[in-house]
Amino acid sequence: MSKFKKIEIGTYFNHRLFYPEEQLKDADVGLDKIIIIDSNNKIRNHDIIDGIPFIFGYGKYDNLECGGQIIEINEHVKNLHIIGFYYWGDSEEIIRIIYNDGEQEGIGVPFINWGLKSKYDWRIECLGRELVKSSLPMMASGSYCGTVFFHHICIPLGKNKKVEKIVLPEDFMVHILAITIEIDD
Repeated sequence: MSKFKKIEIGTYFNHRLFYPEEQLKDADVGLDKIIIIDSNNKIRNHDIIDGIPFIFGYGKYDNLECGGQIIEINEHVKNLHIIGFYYWGDSEEIIRIIYNDGEQEGIGVPFINWGLKSKYDWRIECLGRELVKSSLPMMASGSYCGTVFFHHICIPLGKNKKVEKIVLPEDFMVHILAITIEIDD
């Protein structure tokens, strides 16, 4: 039986996507003036996605642009769950896993374009779940008006070892809104 632990990453947030409608006219908001108006925010007060609990942030910042942030974990992790996307394109990025015995491994993680649903060929089974699922479609406003997707990414860790920390990619095009770990009960 698995249980889930939501990881608090709000202290790492350095970017904002959700704004009140009146800020749409501001010159430097969102991603190249693409924002999600608060009234179109489907994750506010909704912390369970695909049956997995997550913590989402709101306020001055609500997501992080990856820049090699180091996230403390200190748990035996079965699967790592991320809500995130790649800004205009698909990319496989490396997340470095650091175990408590000092061993490290880099795991290739698919981050999918937020402008598209995940492609069929990215779908790989993760203990009965898809590795990438386009779980959160939302309407964007500003310099692009249309549907954008926040993707649920499941990363299986095959080692039965305690994960001390994870190191996120060094790519500001990767945006992460939430992280949850799945552990054996």
